[in-house]
Amino acid sequence: MRYFSLLLIFFLLLSCAQTGKKRNSTKTYSADVEKSFEEIEKEKAIELYKKLRWDNWKKIQSKRKALRRSKVTRKKTRYYKKRKVVKRKRPVKPALGAEKVKELQIEISQNMSFFCMAKRKDSRFKNENDCHAFTQNVLDSCQDKVGQPWVDRSIINCVKRKLR
Repeated sequence: MRYFSLLLIFFLLLSCAQTGKKRNSTKTYSADVEKSFEEIEKEKAIELYKKLRWDNWKKIQSKRKALRRSKVTRKKTRYYKKRKVVKRKRPVKPALGAEKVKELQIEISQNMSFFCMAKRKDSRFKNENDCHAFTQNVLDSCQDKVGQPWVDRSIINCVKRKLR
């Protein structure tokens, strides 16, 4: 039994000590071996100059910016032919109907009343009559400015603009 156990232990040790498959014994060389001496030196010089350029990149950029600023460019003068100015005549708008004129007058009076209600505590106006007189003056000046007040909505736009 002793021999058997020793033989078993010896067998186990031998089985663990086995080596793996043999590797391919062909030798390989790097690509640099096939290059000539001049090619290797040329590549080393290129790498060195790339590194030097990268190190001085900010200096080069600042010099380039300074050169760009220092360039003086001369403007080219261009001569254009003068065009004749043709004034277009606006088409005359037809007068609004009686209903539309009434609507415009109502809208203007509402804007004037709203202005007086909003500015009732304003220091410019002593009482309500001052405010109404002011808005009536605005309406009169807009009618003078527009010329034909009841042709379109331009008088309403003028009143709103001046009452702001």
